[in-house]
Amino acid sequence: MPRGSLAHAALLLLLPWLCAFGGNDRFELVLEGGATVTGWYVSVDQGVLRLSGDNQIVPVPVDLVVAVRLNDEPITVDAFLEEVRQSQERLDLLRAAPGPSASPALAGGLSMAWAGAGHLAVGQPKEAVGWAVLDGALLGAAVWTLAGERSVGATVPILALDVLVRVAAATDATRTARRKRRVLADSP
Repeated sequence: MPRGSLAHAALLLLLPWLCAFGGNDRFELVLEGGATVTGWYVSVDQGVLRLSGDNQIVPVPVDLVVAVRLNDEPITVDAFLEEVRQSQERLDLLRAAPGPSASPALAGGLSMAWAGAGHLAVGQPKEAVGWAVLDGALLGAAVWTLAGERSVGATVPILALDVLVRVAAATDATRTARRKRRVLADSP
């Protein structure tokens, strides 16, 4: 599949939803020899799974794993290795064709202007839609309240909540942009 093709772009957009590992996934791994490693998913690269546990990042070679519990549910080692392979493929595709990437400051600023715009700038359309819909709903509610009740007092709390949503979106977009730059900088 050529790098600039529409199919390649579609694959890059779909890969985040096809891979099961994410930052909210908790692993309990049993290694050869009986050692157990527990932690939250950070990343996988070149056959090494990185977990966050005990205030440190723990690298775990996946070829040493003999049993896996993911979010307190057992999964087969074959299923685990397949997810590792898919995550590595996703990372390799990202490194080969990184797509849009805004600076962290630009991503945060765009999200302050309209929640979700920063996520779109860093190449996360799914997250951008979620933030934008929430922002639009709050602004719509503020306009409806102001126009219907003609009450500034009832509108102010809605607008304050919208500002909090924008700050949260800007924080997340900035963090995402920093993480993406770090991943790309670590490329071999």
